[in-house]
Amino acid sequence: MPRGGKRPGAGRKPGRGGRSLGRKKTLKLAFEKGIILRKRYPLKRGDAGTQHDIGWAHSSSFIALPSGERKLASAHPTVYFMDEAAHIPAAEATINIAMPAVRQIIAVSSVAPGFFADTCGC
Repeated sequence: MPRGGKRPGAGRKPGRGGRSLGRKKTLKLAFEKGIILRKRYPLKRGDAGTQHDIGWAHSSSFIALPSGERKLASAHPTVYFMDEAAHIPAAEATINIAMPAVRQIIAVSSVAPGFFADTCGC
């Protein structure tokens, strides 16, 4: 520690010393980034879309599927993303059905005992 007994930077107000951009500047950068992304990757239906389907002008799409191992068989996705996999009763069966059909499977979850924890070695 320095002579004064304080850590370097201790007692500084946010936004000073180049450490914090400040709320206004951060929001401005986020807004500008959103505009850049919208120009680079325009949506097929403008800014609308639906709750379960978002399509981009270059033919990619993100589709939310209902839960259940047989729902995936008719969709033919390239990538399958499963959120809260440890809490889905049919997660193991769904992943087993997806394995031969998709290029990449991404399953994320909070900790819970069962198939997901056993697979991840948690």
